[in-house]
Amino acid sequence: MKPDRSAIVSRPRGTDVPLSFAQQRLWLLDQLEPTSWTYNVTVARRLRGALQLDPLQRALDELLARHEALRTTYPMVDGHPVQRIGPSQPFPLRIVDATDSGCAEAEAKRVAGVEVRREFNLSHGPMIRGVLVRLSPGDHVFVLTMHHIATDAWSEGVLLRELGVLYDAFADGQPSPLAPLPIQYADFAVWQRERFAGESLHEQLEYWLPQLEGLPPLLEIPADHPRPLRRSGRGGSIDIEISASLTTELRRVAGAGRATLFMTVLAAFQLMLARYSGQDDIAVGTAIANRPRLETEGLVGFFTNTLVLRTDLSGDPSFLDVIARVRDVALDAYRYQDLPFEHLVKALRPERSLGHTSLFQHMFVFQNTLGRVLNLDGLTVEEFALDHDTAMFDLTLTLREERDMLVGTLEYTTDLFDQPTAERMAGEFRKLLEAAVADPDRPFSEFDLLDHSERHKVLVEWNNTRAAFPNRCIHELFRERAAAHPDAIALTEGDVSLTYRDLNERADALACRGLEEIEARR
Repeated sequence: MKPDRSAIVSRPRGTDVPLSFAQQRLWLLDQLEPTSWTYNVTVARRLRGALQLDPLQRALDELLARHEALRTTYPMVDGHPVQRIGPSQPFPLRIVDATDSGCAEAEAKRVAGVEVRREFNLSHGPMIRGVLVRLSPGDHVFVLTMHHIATDAWSEGVLLRELGVLYDAFADGQPSPLAPLPIQYADFAVWQRERFAGESLHEQLEYWLPQLEGLPPLLEIPADHPRPLRRSGRGGSIDIEISASLTTELRRVAGAGRATLFMTVLAAFQLMLARYSGQDDIAVGTAIANRPRLETEGLVGFFTNTLVLRTDLSGDPSFLDVIARVRDVALDAYRYQDLPFEHLVKALRPERSLGHTSLFQHMFVFQNTLGRVLNLDGLTVEEFALDHDTAMFDLTLTLREERDMLVGTLEYTTDLFDQPTAERMAGEFRKLLEAAVADPDRPFSEFDLLDHSERHKVLVEWNNTRAAFPNRCIHELFRERAAAHPDAIALTEGDVSLTYRDLNERADALACRGLEEIEARR
């Protein structure tokens, strides 16, 4: 496919702009469930030191003026949503004093939790809000919450980096050192709409439609609860840590397979899903930054695109075989990564269900967190952990490189899984990685993911079915049950149910009739 070199240009302001394709999908989801906070994005940092409020407020005001996506709303016009860019205004920073609360950190967590769950109104905005919780004069928690329609993971890095630069400049009495942005997110949305109105769309679909033809509608793995008719969006997460030594081994195997670390870990994740599901046609979603031009790199907005990576795991392949298959799939997908996921869903017209997502139900995210750092002069800045209770997919494995290790989370929907099950899956994923790097040429069916205690539970404890059984006939046991619980339901077929009393009386009647027929034949 030929690269598209058309430039994204700045367009005159003053008129409404169409939504990007990704924004349109989120807008539709918001119409289906307007009270959901599933697509809230929150960044929380603990700031220790002499924080200066005026430079912080000025820096936030400047970010709001600088990035139009943060002051854009999405009203309906002639039956369609549009982007309406609002005027620059002061940033809505709320300050909460928790110094006299008795337990300031707990109060900060409570306030942050409320912010995480507070819905956005896409028609009226704003799409960003902030709260600063004062734990003590030299200790604050800063919580920034946005709707996903205005941001993505890359944008979080842009915001945090620019916030630090602006704060430091204003604290020193200097003007903003940031160069003006050449374009805004609305310009990208118009460019994207124009680009995929013609030949580019057809070229991309020529790859994706055959690649995903016949994809099973659902990859189901054993769960603690039956799948609901409608997803609730509720979830939990388990922390995952891959040791430095195991990460080094993964890099070695990746090099042997001429693959990246992303491809290698994805291969292991797909193998785990294959083991759980008993299927060998495994599709996993992954997110890409989707910033096709240099001028988009410094913008805040929802650029992220989703790729469906479908791997054939038939034939009991080795880990190296799977890496090779994943590598080929990923490289082809990158070549055709510009097709908006929304176009792909529309073209494929998969079976729709409110109980699961279309095309894939499991997500793998490999983050580059180097840009998601907030540096404020004179302050120590740390992550402030928030309770995570949403899930967009059945399982989402998110990993990032940190101190020569891989760390991250396994997010799970509580519609299907309980926390102990998610913890077991996270542990088995680590065991799979260990087994895979120990002998990458070994067929996957020979990998053992159970430790000694789990193997004892499966082979011994769960098979201990010995039970005392009374030395009486079955009809005698049934009569005892009927006498003890006559009105309990004993049998149901369709809309008809029989109690133990009903069934016992019918059984007695049938037995008497049988005896009468026997007597008549004598």
